[in-house]
Parts: sequence; structure tokens; C-alpha cells
Amino acid sequence: SARRLRPPSMPMEQPSDKQAMLAQLENERTVELFVPGRICLMGEHSDWAGSYRRFNSKLLPGMCLVSGTNQGLYARACRHPSKLIVTSIDQAGNTAGPVEFPMEPAALLSAAEAGGHFSYVAGVAYQILVRYHVSGLVLHNYLTDLPARKGLSSSAAACVLTARAFNRVYDLKLTVRGEMDLGYHGEITTPSQCGRMDQCCAFGNRPVLMTFDGDRLDCDELNLKCTIHLLIVELDGTKDTTKILQTLTKCYPVPDNEAEAGVHELLGPANQRIVRAAMRALDTGDLQALGLLMDEAQSLFDRYAMPVCPSQLTAPNLHRVLGHAPLRKHIWGAKGVGSQGDGCAQLLCKSREDMEAAIALVERELGMAAMPLQIGAAKPVTQAVIPAAAFSAASFPASHTTPPALFPVLDADGFLKPALLVLVEQAVDAGVSTIAIVVSPDHRSDFETLFRRPPTVREMQRMPDRQQQYAAKIKELGDKVVLVEQAEPLGLGHALLCARPALSDSAPLLIILGDHLYASTHTTGASCLKQLLAAYTGTSLMALQRTRVEEVHRYGCVAGTWEQRPAQHSRTGAAAGDATATGAPIDARTEIDADTDATTAIPPTDPIPARHNAEHHPENPSEHPPAPGGGRSSGGGLASPARLAISSLVEKPSGEAARSSLRVPGLPDGTFLTAFGLYLVASTGGLMRSLDGLLRARGDSPAAPPLQLTEALNATRIEGGLHGVLLHGERCDIGGEPQTYLRAIGALARAAEGGAGPA
Repeated sequence: SARRLRPPSMPMEQPSDKQAMLAQLENERTVELFVPGRICLMGEHSDWAGSYRRFNSKLLPGMCLVSGTNQGLYARACRHPSKLIVTSIDQAGNTAGPVEFPMEPAALLSAAEAGGHFSYVAGVAYQILVRYHVSGLVLHNYLTDLPARKGLSSSAAACVLTARAFNRVYDLKLTVRGEMDLGYHGEITTPSQCGRMDQCCAFGNRPVLMTFDGDRLDCDELNLKCTIHLLIVELDGTKDTTKILQTLTKCYPVPDNEAEAGVHELLGPANQRIVRAAMRALDTGDLQALGLLMDEAQSLFDRYAMPVCPSQLTAPNLHRVLGHAPLRKHIWGAKGVGSQGDGCAQLLCKSREDMEAAIALVERELGMAAMPLQIGAAKPVTQAVIPAAAFSAASFPASHTTPPALFPVLDADGFLKPALLVLVEQAVDAGVSTIAIVVSPDHRSDFETLFRRPPTVREMQRMPDRQQQYAAKIKELGDKVVLVEQAEPLGLGHALLCARPALSDSAPLLIILGDHLYASTHTTGASCLKQLLAAYTGTSLMALQRTRVEEVHRYGCVAGTWEQRPAQHSRTGAAAGDATATGAPIDARTEIDADTDATTAIPPTDPIPARHNAEHHPENPSEHPPAPGGGRSSGGGLASPARLAISSLVEKPSGEAARSSLRVPGLPDGTFLTAFGLYLVASTGGLMRSLDGLLRARGDSPAAPPLQLTEALNATRIEGGLHGVLLHGERCDIGGEPQTYLRAIGALARAAEGGAGPA
């Protein structure tokens, strides 16, 4: 226990009362945290093997596919003035702590180096303390459904959890990579023998390609088109991980014999070939091919690694499971876990039902325990809210009789329709099944007419067949619409609160501005809504646009660090996916100069980072700052947009303020990233709680400012992370100046001519 970790000269303080610790969590602003475990799908041992390129340049970089799991550590955290106070509850419900450590480098380092249950937390706290100005932390791990010692890196999850707690409580503005690196350095401060791949759990429940080139580590998030059902089988055997690692590392940096050369082949060319093929299988959703690659990877491991360390890697229990014929009808493939040996096996099941059948077989016929894991899909986005109650003074007197959301536009399908109907159609087309529309009481009847009152029989008889069919479609759309009222126009945040009764707190929420349209410029014609949903992997998203400094005062503006290196579809064109806010769209091949109306060419970028296309890393990507654009293909066949880890979010800053603190690497001087008008929040309940707290703090004074969304998004950023994505499209504000409405109509016409629709 942590109590035994302190040297005699520095006796540990007595643990505080658990109730007192929980009371502090109640009184302080707390953040909710979750960090999953991790499992290596392909490429075990390649992390340390790739690090030997420092000494032997003929070696190839290591590559592995690693993913977070759907099980992990849940916690709450808040500040403490001077101590690190930790409590944890394991999978069986056993409580450890609370224990206290002084927030002093010597005390934390001593606790980390001594090992023990809380040594990982102490190690990360030490690394944080020597790098940042922080005081203390209360960390309460109140739920754990991640088992220990099953090859799922529960220790790495604890390290990342601690780094994330400090990051979000103190708003250190660390990226996911920053949390991951601090978790790694914290864990190696302890006696643990972790690898560089373990802390990839920081990326959440999605696969990551990790590339190890000497001291350099590159991480690229991958998107899945389907859910992966894995079964982890506990082999009930023995394995000595230390001996396995010691034996294999003796083969490096230069092989002395044929057997050692075989290990180099296994962890070099063979591994790169397997991992690249697995990436293609994930990208196309071909789980059968992925299963065959698992079988091949195991066969290669047996061929090359087993002769080097036969006492540990012969693994009779593992091969008994892999060779059990009745299992094969339920799985696509299987292999050992981690360093291998008789620890655990992973089985790629064909479906959830096949996974349940495999569990029964393993328990009944093999007498082993099995644990299901799910990788892939975040919660589906099935609900949206469209605030449409705002009054547009600039559009008066038209807005006095008709809300801007109902202004007519000519859509790509040739129908002249209320603008709101375009948004509703696109939301339903993207998979949304519940759409809450916030309306003013004065105009509720207008929306009722659209969705609840179909044309009369006489009106239908006067319509051509095509219009009659569309009238039936509007009725179907209306079945998915819920109208809620906002009695007073108290701001966008207040409008969202009004919609809460129609929404589920436990599901993600898509927010679409009702007085906007979004003209897609995607080469496939995919709507901006579809692009945003395709980019969603469980972290809240904010669609962004590039904006000139003269216009930045009109929008919420962000700063941050690129999480996903942008690339483009063609080496001959320029970066695509440049969402814009101008009246005339910015061509995807040009960059608007910040100070003039002139345009200059954007330098071309690689369609895929060089490390994916070559055996070696010919260049350092950090030397080439990203230009916003599309990247690797993601679910639904869409290119993944550039992704920014947002560290600052400011409502309508001045140009001077933007220049001083809101610059983003890779953008031309005078160009900033601002709100595009589309948001995807991972936790509806969390957003609503933030808005409710802000509303209560605002008070009832008529002079109080409107309740906006920006402050609540900042709370979302701190508590759960917020990423910005650049979509392929143009934002069209139909509720602003009349000229912007006319430009919006023109933008929609251009999109229709190009085959891409709005929204």
C-alpha cells in the first residue's frame, strides 16, 4: 500500500476520512474522467524493437495497431491546496485508500520508486509537479470494470487517468499526446517495465497506429466502420514476461546468428507488412481479413520467436485454445496477447452472438475464463437540437412575419422550401431520429403548419405527383420532430436548456444553428452534418472555419494543437476541407490573404503521412506544419478532417486579441479558426448541467447578458475534451444581413450545380 512507501525520515500522513474526501469533491469544481484499458491488435514487441534504430539504422521502424477497450477506470477529481489524496475501487469492489501524499517532489518520487498500488499515481504526480505549477489533487476512482493482469494495461490506464485529472482540473492545455507522454514517464518512474504502446489508452476506445522510430513516436487515430468483438481468454498458465523480454532484446541491435536474424524479420519487415494489411482491413471493415492476419501473425511469431525462448513461448495452453476446432465457426482469427506465452489469448469473434457462443465453449470445453471486449463505435448520434427562436433585427420586417429558419431557399433537389427543412432532411439522412426544434411562442404555429398540418385535399390535387410525394416525406420528417418553446430570447445556451426535456442526457447531442445553412464542398457530396458525424469518435466536436482577422470579432474563436495531421486527396491539388465563412466560397485550391482580397496558392500536402507509404521515415512531420484539409479515409468512406485539440475558446475576440493569443500553427498570418455553427457534444447531460449552473449564476436581472454556448463548451473542453474539425463546406448565415441571405442562396445554387447539397 502507499502507506509503506514513505522512508522512515518522512512518515506518511494518516489517511483522511473518506467522507471528508468525498465532501471536498462535492464542494470543489469536479471533473468526470474515464480512461479505458488497451489491447494490442497487431505488432507486439515492435515498440522496443523500433527504438533500436538509434543504434542500427538498417532496422525498420516498429509499427503496431493498439486500441482502447470499452472497459476502464472511472473517476472524479478536484483541486487540493497541498496534498495528493487518492482512493480506488477495483473490479471486485474492494476499496483502497484514501491515502495522502504531500505534493512535494521527494515524497512523490520516493512513493513511485518503491512500487505498490498507488505508485503509478505518485509517479505521474511527480512528473506533473516538476513540469507545471500545480498544488494538490483529490482523485477518486469510484468505479473500475477493467481487470488487472489480463494484458489490458490497467497500470497504464491509471497513469493516464492521473495525467488527465491534473490536465483538466488545472486546465494545463495538454493534448492527448501530452497526457500519454506524461503517463509513460510517470510509469517508468516506478519499477514497472511498461512499453511505449501501453499509454495509447489516452486516445480512448478507438484504434491507433503507433510508429516507433528510435526515440520518436508517431500516433495516428484510425476510424472504424464496424464494431470489433474480441474475447480475451485467461489461459491459466505461467509466463515470465521479464525473461521473454530479456531473451528477445538480446537479439538487438545486431543479430549474431540465424535465430536472432529471424526475430529481426518478425519485428521488422514481416510486422510492417502485417500491420499495413490490418490497417487496410480496418479501413474497409473487412473483419474476416483481419482475422486471417491475426492467424498469420501468430504463425510468424511461433516460427521466429518461439525458438529463441522456447521455455516461455511454446505456450501449450495458448495453442490449445487456438487449435480448438469448435471455436473456429465463431471466430475470424486468434492470437496471443502482449508478450505472449500462456497469459491470455485474444479471439476475434464474428458477431456479438458468436462471442457469447465462444464464451460458453471456452468455459465448458476448455475450463478457462473469458472476458468480452468491444472496440469501435462510440455511442450513435441519434438526437439533435435546432435553436430557431431567435429574432433577426437585420432581417426586419421579413423576420417579423417569418422566422429566418423558415426563409425560403432553393435546394439541390429543385424544391423551394423553408431553410429549416433542409437541415431536418440532412439530419435524418445522417441517422438522427429525434430533432428538437426550439421556437418562439409567437411563431410556433408556423412550425406546426410545416410539420403537423399537411396540405388540404384540394391543395394536394393541384400539385404535380412529385410535390405530392414530397408532402408525404415532410409528414415522415415531422414524426421525428419535437417542438419546444423558448418563452424569452435569453441566448443560445438558454434555448438548449429549453430543449432538455425532449432529449436524453446519456446520449450525444448534435447542435445545428437554425438560422444557418451549410453548403457542402465535399467531393462525394457528403453533407457537412455527415462529415461531422463521420469524424465523431467519442470526444466532443466543434466544426471550424478559417476566418480572416477582420471578421474574427463576429465568431467564437479557438486555439489549440493539431491532433490529426491533415492531408489531402491529391498531391496536385491543395488542401481540401477548408470550411469558410465568407459570402463567396473560398476555392479549395486557394488561400484568402488576411489583409487583401487576393488569393495565393496553398502548398500541396501528402495524401497520407510519409510513414504510411515508406519503409522509413524520410522526414519529420513536425517540420511541416499542417494545412487544414482532409486526411485518411474514415467510416462511411469520408476522408477524416483535420482535427485540432482545442485549448482555448473565446467568444467574439477583437482582431488584436486573436493575434496575441489565438494563433494556430500552420495557418497563414492573419487567418484564424472560428465556429462554423455545428457542434457535437458527447454528453448531453454534462452540457445541460453546465448551462444550468451558468444560468443560476447569471441571475434574474434583466440586465444580465444572454446565456451563450461558449462558456459551457469551455467546461466541456476542460471536463471531457473538445476537438475542432475542419469540414469541406461553407457556412451560410441566412439570419444576418439581407446580403448574406442572398449570398447563401447563391452558395446553395453553386453547390447544387457541383452535385453537392447544403447542410
